[in-house]
Amino acid sequence: MALIKCLECGRDVSNKATACPNCGCPIAEMSTGGLVKIKLPRTEQISGGLVGLLSSKDAYISLNGRILWCGKHGQTASFTIDKPSNITINLGTWGNPVKGTVSPRKKYELIQDYGFHWKATFKLSEIDVIDSGL
Repeated sequence: MALIKCLECGRDVSNKATACPNCGCPIAEMSTGGLVKIKLPRTEQISGGLVGLLSSKDAYISLNGRILWCGKHGQTASFTIDKPSNITINLGTWGNPVKGTVSPRKKYELIQDYGFHWKATFKLSEIDVIDSGL
């Protein structure tokens, strides 16, 4: 038996379990897929000025021009990859595209860079657990 991290709650779980005893997440999804999760910021959390508030709330993540995920600000993006990959996260016209490398079975969030920029700028940061209350 080996211990693996639950993708939902981050607790150690036996790789022989069918589901995480803490949150119920299926273990098969963890051991066979290369699931990546990225917590996107909610619009009201972003310091992008009036332009950000009036812009589209659509977001998408792409890999080599192929869309991996489409959704809205504040959601958690989920997609599967087989190996570490360079992705681009587009949060709309008010924000600079975020480029970064993500790995299978990892979780990330976008952290705003508060330096001087013409558009809102973010960095991709690996995390242990995605807090849905962000």
